[in-house]
Amino acid sequence: MFPVSPEKARALEETMRRLGVREEDLDEQFIRSRGRGGQNVNKVSTCVVLRHGPTGLVVRCERERSQALNRFLARRLLLEKLEARQRGVAEAAARERSRIRRQKRRRCSPPSARSVRRRPRGGRRPSRSSTRIARTHRWDLSVEDAIALQHELAATVDTAEPLPPLRLIAGAHVAYTGDQLVAAAVVLTFPALEVVGQAAAVEHAAFPYVPGLLGFRELPTLLAACEQLSPGPDLMLCDAHGIAHPRRFGLASHLGYCLDLPSVGCARRRFVGEHGPVGEPRGSWVWLTDGGQRVGVVARTRTGVKPVFVSPGFAVTVSDAVEIVLATTAGYRMPEPIRQAQMLANEKKRRTSIASSATVS
Repeated sequence: MFPVSPEKARALEETMRRLGVREEDLDEQFIRSRGRGGQNVNKVSTCVVLRHGPTGLVVRCERERSQALNRFLARRLLLEKLEARQRGVAEAAARERSRIRRQKRRRCSPPSARSVRRRPRGGRRPSRSSTRIARTHRWDLSVEDAIALQHELAATVDTAEPLPPLRLIAGAHVAYTGDQLVAAAVVLTFPALEVVGQAAAVEHAAFPYVPGLLGFRELPTLLAACEQLSPGPDLMLCDAHGIAHPRRFGLASHLGYCLDLPSVGCARRRFVGEHGPVGEPRGSWVWLTDGGQRVGVVARTRTGVKPVFVSPGFAVTVSDAVEIVLATTAGYRMPEPIRQAQMLANEKKRRTSIASSATVS
């Protein structure tokens, strides 16, 4: 892909994977370079401007006469800035650790796994006229405290509980526009998959972009959208990971915990784990394992189309999770509730961008 040695290319890929940077998150533009360099620089767009969507970081590279080489160097420069930002977050957290410890009495301590309310197995969950937040905690945490809280809350996740009969399923998706988060949730009937309710919210991200801690960055806005959602769903389908996460508590698990609802994570890309080849026919799946533990499945929702990564989020089994994903996928790669939520988020994002442009002008 880039005119560099295989060792440098592998090092770049490993750093991108470690920092959670994906090519799909990069907005790349090519412009003419400035200064000396002859006709190649003055007539060919060799300068690379690279923007990282989730953080808004922008770098510009025009060091070489080769556009392809500048693309490689721009990525390396962006990764250096991201790494420096994450180090800064950790250092700031260390400086404030004493202050945070003094405030711990005011934190709402999360319940233990034994205190999490469970409905009788096989029983029907009472239908909700609206969605409510059942549990919450402080969101202005340091990186270290956020990681510790994930470890603590992971004990509340039950992946052995069978689902009750489902009548309403909601999809959740979060999009970015500049430094703002656009969260959307859409309720569909099941199994007819007809839209009966939707809500969206736009807020600024208060927590930094840290791979593995997106719940602390995106959930406050997503919960604000869910609070407006009516009727209340029986299950949440999230465009995110559940227990297929380094600490077994991804965004899908976090959302299910806060809403006290069964939740399923269905992501387009792998975050952790390994898996074997997936059969081509729709409905084929293989186990996704991490550290010797089965954390989800890799399922083919459309014949000949890339598979998705499914994992239990909260109060749901692996078999129920994959069954729900396949049952709600209607002609597209992603489940219909998630697809509807993504369309709503994109529409809200478009309107927000137009409103911002009108305000500026």
